[in-house]
Amino acid sequence: MDHHVLSLLTISIFFFLAISPQSHCQEEGTDCSRPYTCGNVSNIYYPFWGQNRPSYCASSKQLKLNCEEDNQTKFQFESQNFTVLRIDTLHDTMRLVRTDIVYDDCSSNLTNTSLNSTIFEYPETMHNITVFYGCPSGFSLGGKNFTCKNDRTEFGFYAEMTEELSAKFPELERCERRIHVLIFREFWVESDGGIDSLQEAASHGFDVYYSGGGGLCGSMDTPENALHCVLPIPSMFSFPYYIYLMSCGENTFSLTCAHIFY
Repeated sequence: MDHHVLSLLTISIFFFLAISPQSHCQEEGTDCSRPYTCGNVSNIYYPFWGQNRPSYCASSKQLKLNCEEDNQTKFQFESQNFTVLRIDTLHDTMRLVRTDIVYDDCSSNLTNTSLNSTIFEYPETMHNITVFYGCPSGFSLGGKNFTCKNDRTEFGFYAEMTEELSAKFPELERCERRIHVLIFREFWVESDGGIDSLQEAASHGFDVYYSGGGGLCGSMDTPENALHCVLPIPSMFSFPYYIYLMSCGENTFSLTCAHIFY
């Protein structure tokens, strides 16, 4: 092979290897720099993904946001479906409303409203209400009861479970099933309101803290689901520096990526 051609081929291969890591990193950084925006939920970055944000831009694949045709943001956790009323990125909170449950449909398919995960925590402003179904015949909790619309001969009851209430109404232990509902304390109606009071309180949703952070971050595909940052904010680093992939830079230009950037 001609020496001149061989030299050109060698240079071309070297140039390709040099720019490929940069292109990969820049593409990943660009993807994660795009915010999620849908209706009232706008300019959302890490730790969420969805819409035009790939899953590696999030801290967990569970934090996926879905923009529906009506410009409402939907969120699914396990078998539960929610509408996202808002996301407060300053305080790392989400306001959610359960959308897949009808409280006076007294079927056995009803499930708890619960985000049991290392990702979420509940603020003290939340109130845990228990709704009972299939209770003994003749039992009553005053006005905090309602008729099941799928069977007009059955009733449901709801209350804040306390030791005092359990002692006063031991029949509650004989109810066939129960679910837990999260509401704001301020919307807990102490007066007797039947199903309307329960539905009104639940319609305001509830807040939950999520594990937050900053920067254009993501998660690595490892068993530990280790965090990495594609690019930190406000300082934008590029080649030859690398954050989590050595292929994104040179060995002597490693940067330590903290979980949170301000």
